[in-house]
Amino acid sequence: MNTAIDYMIYEGKGFRCKNLEERMSKYFQEVPVRLANKFSNETNDFKAGEYKIPDGSVDYGIGSFYCAGEKLAQMVNLALLLKRPLLLTGNPGTGKTSLAYSIAWELQLGPVLKWPIRSTSTIEEGLYRYDAIGRLQFLQEKQYLREMSRKNGNILEQVSNDPSDEKSAAIKSVSSFISLGPLGTALSHKGLPRVLLIDEIDKSDIDFPDQLLHELEEFSFNIPELQIHNEKESKVKMLDFGYYEKAEDHPCKEGAEIKKGIMKGGIPPIVIITSNRQRQMSNAFYRRCIHFKTEELHSDEEKLFDIIAKTLNCNRDSQNHFNTKEIREALDHFDYKNTPTSYLIDWVLASRHKFDEKIKKEGILPPKSR
Repeated sequence: MNTAIDYMIYEGKGFRCKNLEERMSKYFQEVPVRLANKFSNETNDFKAGEYKIPDGSVDYGIGSFYCAGEKLAQMVNLALLLKRPLLLTGNPGTGKTSLAYSIAWELQLGPVLKWPIRSTSTIEEGLYRYDAIGRLQFLQEKQYLREMSRKNGNILEQVSNDPSDEKSAAIKSVSSFISLGPLGTALSHKGLPRVLLIDEIDKSDIDFPDQLLHELEEFSFNIPELQIHNEKESKVKMLDFGYYEKAEDHPCKEGAEIKKGIMKGGIPPIVIITSNRQRQMSNAFYRRCIHFKTEELHSDEEKLFDIIAKTLNCNRDSQNHFNTKEIREALDHFDYKNTPTSYLIDWVLASRHKFDEKIKKEGILPPKSR
């Protein structure tokens, strides 16, 4: 007798999730052993209505017209079950980045926390940033006000020490000059998991990938600036405060809670990592991720045509729609299976208009597909 439990949270068919509470409750029911002592029990009782983000308050961009395909959707759900990062490898333009926006849009999880990686990127900048210069300038301003008050009476002194003055309170709080980065925001979020997109990790230095996975599994991090100044309880800004049209729409609008300079994780984030394979990662890195090669998306012709049609038709009325036959005719005369999806979409769009075939090939297609 088969007792396997259905674990379908993300479908990837281009439709918004209607039974959000039922689907997302599965995410909290299964907690891997490695996170059992780090995952906050108070978040297990998930109620979708308490954390629902109002429609229109977040721009999900390309997420609303992305079709993942059955195999990729299953890979996403496997990553959700195991709370492991999903590593997408493949050529540029094969839809790796789009998947993160699709997950956030379908499951209504708020704006994607995007972290574009460079050769100089560090784990620290992903966790938080401390505006030391801003605080120094503020301290100098306060010192200037005190000196002026001694020269000109106590009027300025009274103003500068007004308890209702936000700046006067801020001088005692280092946390006012700390803001969480994309990784820190994703780890500290409570109420619902956030989608963290770590884009083009193959551009990082050699130690970065393994350090990243260490932070994700530790599920907490220290902020030394708060510990040095002995701030027992504080709240810091989260990266995505500016992503919402209204501040009150943010699920954690009061900020992330930090105790004794230690940020303990709220909800395990949904982590999507992309790589253009400019270099190889360590075996340990691959072992701790769910790995999917985006070339597999091109193995099913009909699914590929559906993806292209949905993308092209997202902002068109029914009279101007592209149909599958039109897409097939546009692509039949070259090797579309080994051509990135973004190039195919541009090619089909240009095929409706009068352009010389040679111009289209040289202007749109990558050298290997010409």
